[in-house]
Amino acid sequence: PGQLRRQPQEESPDEYLRSSQLQLQATELAALQRSISGDPQREGLQKEMLRQVAQMVVEHKPALWSFFFSHDAGKTGFVAASTWAEGCAAVLGGDFEWSSMMQLLGLEGPGADMVD
Repeated sequence: PGQLRRQPQEESPDEYLRSSQLQLQATELAALQRSISGDPQREGLQKEMLRQVAQMVVEHKPALWSFFFSHDAGKTGFVAASTWAEGCAAVLGGDFEWSSMMQLLGLEGPGADMVD
């Protein structure tokens, strides 16, 4: 975590750069998430975290849709909450606790075992 990886031979320089930027964003987001737990100015940090997550989701929306669509066996438009967290980790980066982000995004609550 937090280290740039070496460029594989089959990856283009542009793909490597995008992947490295995503890895850096995920690492920064994980650090921000860790700092929120002990910060009295939590609301401001939560807003910054939401802004960063929104940016990552927008930048990688096609890959997220692809992941979720492939895991929606009934093609209902919903996936299990655990699948949502797994998809975010797979596409956006695994250093961040995506399951904890569900509450901040308003996705967690009574009967929220499925995510739209």
